[in-house]
Amino acid sequence: MDADLSGIILDNFIGAVTSTCLYEQPQQQQQQQPDPTDDAARTATLHPFAIVCVLREMFACAELKSEMQSRFPEIFCMLLSTLASYITLLPPYSVLAQPNAAGNVTIPKGGSRRSAKANGAPSGSGKEAAAAKLSPCQIVLDAFQTFLDTLGMQQISLVLAVCPDLAASTDLNSFIEILTPLGVATASEVGINSALMRQLVTTMSRYVSSPYDTQRIASTGFYAHLVPLQPYGETASVIMLSLESSLNDPNPLVRGLSIRGLAYVCSLTRHDIDKYATMCLTSLLKGIEDYNERCFINIPLDSMRGLSRVLQAIEPAKFEPFQVSSAIRIRPFFEKSSTELRESAILLFGDLCGLKLKQLPAGEAGQHDGADVSESLVEQLRANLCSLLLHLCEQNSMIARACKITLKNVCALLGTAKMNALAQNHLLEHGQLQCAVFLKDFVKLIGEELQEWINDFIDACLPLLRSQWPEIRGNAAILIGLLHCQNANVKCQHMEQIGHKISLLLKDECTSVRVSASEALGYIYGEM
Repeated sequence: MDADLSGIILDNFIGAVTSTCLYEQPQQQQQQQPDPTDDAARTATLHPFAIVCVLREMFACAELKSEMQSRFPEIFCMLLSTLASYITLLPPYSVLAQPNAAGNVTIPKGGSRRSAKANGAPSGSGKEAAAAKLSPCQIVLDAFQTFLDTLGMQQISLVLAVCPDLAASTDLNSFIEILTPLGVATASEVGINSALMRQLVTTMSRYVSSPYDTQRIASTGFYAHLVPLQPYGETASVIMLSLESSLNDPNPLVRGLSIRGLAYVCSLTRHDIDKYATMCLTSLLKGIEDYNERCFINIPLDSMRGLSRVLQAIEPAKFEPFQVSSAIRIRPFFEKSSTELRESAILLFGDLCGLKLKQLPAGEAGQHDGADVSESLVEQLRANLCSLLLHLCEQNSMIARACKITLKNVCALLGTAKMNALAQNHLLEHGQLQCAVFLKDFVKLIGEELQEWINDFIDACLPLLRSQWPEIRGNAAILIGLLHCQNANVKCQHMEQIGHKISLLLKDECTSVRVSASEALGYIYGEM
């Protein structure tokens, strides 16, 4: 076998597949505006599909091993991006429609041409049955595994082998799921900071700006799952800069994968953490507001979890410019119906308070007077305190736990000695809490230490009277009543309006809310 000629053929094949659109729209939609999300309606383009079929046979030749090794980065990246592109694709139209097209494509050994001539079928049925066996995704998957097996890279090949449903996937979710074990196996085989890995990530960067969504998804997803494996130097630089460039991608899945990768910046060396921390903080904050219901990556959720992870490792001063803006962005998520979003938002607020605490000089017993906290951050503490108190009383244990953790940091940051002592002593992460008793005791201390804020707290509770959760509606009414009892600066007209809003809860569909509203009105118009 002529090694030079084989190498030239491989180079030409790689160039053809990487420079050609791998799919086309249905014939009946070609005159219409195509739907970019309608992957199931697309078919594989014949020329690159035929090349992949041929490559599968070439990769099985042990004589070509040295040629494949010398082109490992190019072939690996081509196959990975093609695998992502071929999920949900149908065989080429010409295979189904043209008289002899099936004979022009190398059919894997499992798909015999003989069925095309079965029963003397003159034009269609037998050939379509044979073509139906030409699953584009399965063929590129077979080619990928054959390539890896010939090179002896069994760890990577095993990842592809243990995902039998990948070829039958109806979306890219299965592909995204294999990227974590694929990244681990690739790093194990070639070394995360080896020269070969540097070549691999550099080659993959060509696909980051591809005009085709699936190729950008493949490259960004692969990068994102390499970050936790602690790359450094040039490898880390290529990965992080490529992930940053993907943040403005029009495809939400690409943006979501970029966010996932940047969220693991703290897995890098200390030098790289300091180098990329500001970039990652900016990106993750931007991701909080990037919600797309059609994307199966929840970008706001991944962004908030990523920020909490980053805050555990960066220097507090680096987050200083982002404190207030992040608090403002996460506040709306306290009232979202998704438990995961609410929990992540509440924990993130606690984390940013905890990071600020690290900057403050501690007095006796770890106390401080709160004078070093900026007014803008204090305003966020004031706006969120009552919401946290109310969600503390939720039946959902995950939310209650998150509120305990966060309230302890909030109270420590406020510099209110008695409130802080009560929070630290009673808000045990996995302990039982008598919410009604704690709420009354806590509000009494608010009357002692934050008297001037009581009217602001009452105003902050008003929107929660319309909460989607009955326990929040009822407890919001009670909290307003308790705050009123401690208020030395009662505005009579204002409280009349508030009393009217609470009285509307007497008609609430939930019995417990009606009972709580009655109790709250007793606090407002009677005595505590």
